[in-house]
Amino acid sequence: MGTIMAGNVFLGIIPAQRKFVAAVQSGQDPDPAPAAFAKQRSMHNNYFTLPVLFCMISNHYPFLYGHAYNWVILISIIAITAYARHFFNKRNQGTVDYSILVKAFIAFVLLAGWLGFERYEQAQASLAKQVADGTAFALIETHCTVCHSQNPTQPGFAAPPAGILMDEQSAILQSAAQMLTAVQTDYMPLGNLTGMTPGERSELVSWLEKKVNH
Repeated sequence: MGTIMAGNVFLGIIPAQRKFVAAVQSGQDPDPAPAAFAKQRSMHNNYFTLPVLFCMISNHYPFLYGHAYNWVILISIIAITAYARHFFNKRNQGTVDYSILVKAFIAFVLLAGWLGFERYEQAQASLAKQVADGTAFALIETHCTVCHSQNPTQPGFAAPPAGILMDEQSAILQSAAQMLTAVQTDYMPLGNLTGMTPGERSELVSWLEKKVNH
């Protein structure tokens, strides 16, 4: 979307502006077609503003981009924020329609409610599970040590992220609190490169919670 916005500026808006200025300077009537095209591109960029801002800070929300239906969530947030932007565009045209903000807010609450309820169910399920140490260590070896080891095997990693090592069980237990936060929020595995399933995540969270709380 950012590339599209930049393209709209450099391929649509700026050329139209130059043609307009050149026509005025030469004493000719400006061609309305380029101006109309530039206005259309500018309006597109206007509606892209809030969705692009969200995408720019989305790195802070791993439970969204790590979700199995992350594309549905992204499309929903883009639609909600663009629709909210519509309120301000109409207001600038002299029409104040608060129903737009109300609808956008309701849609946002419904989306947040769905995500929140889903995470609540996952938390309840993890609390009820009894996971053996061997099972947990096997999951960690499969999904964590590929990056968090002295010699990472995951392409693109020359050193363990944040210097956290998980080659030894004692090191894993020392980092249990940090691991719990990272796994609970879907931040790790990064981008779920190792393909951790929801069931495996629930098992690992359950085991980590017991280690952190005892």
